[in-house]
Amino acid sequence: MVPMQYAPTDVGPDGSVRLENSDYVGWIGPTGHVICYPVRGGEFMNIFAGRVSEEWADESWAVSSSVDEMMQAYAGWNEALLSMFSHIKSCYRWGIYDREPLATWVDGHIGLVGDAAHPMMPTLAQGAAQAMEDGLAAARLLGDHKGDLVAGLKAYDSERQPRGKRVQLQARDQFNNNRKTVAPPPISVDWIYGYDAATGETHIAAE
Repeated sequence: MVPMQYAPTDVGPDGSVRLENSDYVGWIGPTGHVICYPVRGGEFMNIFAGRVSEEWADESWAVSSSVDEMMQAYAGWNEALLSMFSHIKSCYRWGIYDREPLATWVDGHIGLVGDAAHPMMPTLAQGAAQAMEDGLAAARLLGDHKGDLVAGLKAYDSERQPRGKRVQLQARDQFNNNRKTVAPPPISVDWIYGYDAATGETHIAAE
């Protein structure tokens, strides 16, 4: 994180693009992407800096890194980005991994939710959102099958597993698209945000 006064206001080649606000700033490229957003009521800009590397990274949130290491990893990137990086006091690194979709999330009396069911790339910002959807759908469907846990979990699996799989795979596709030299427009997420976990229905406004 950096204090908000160090968030860039002019980006692009030679600062040619003026940002209208600082709610979100991002950079993407073949070797990585950076996502920035305000936290603590706009006092700080939080920075997620992901890069593609063949080096092994521990599956941990507590591996200390250094600003020098980060600056080296992003050498040659946009000047506004590197200027913001120079104000970082400390940083950590960890590996990001997804998994192949599971055919089922349920086994008898056991059902999976969240990352246990659908670990995914962060490119759609859907990890926590899908976990919350899982919880709401599970509560609704188990309530619909009171006294029959197995039937309730089967209904949960039938409703949630196809959606979780689709989100998981689209997050992967978006990650791969972001790595292209000229990234294509983002894949539509209307179907994701049009879903109501309280009912299991999807409503997308007609254009």
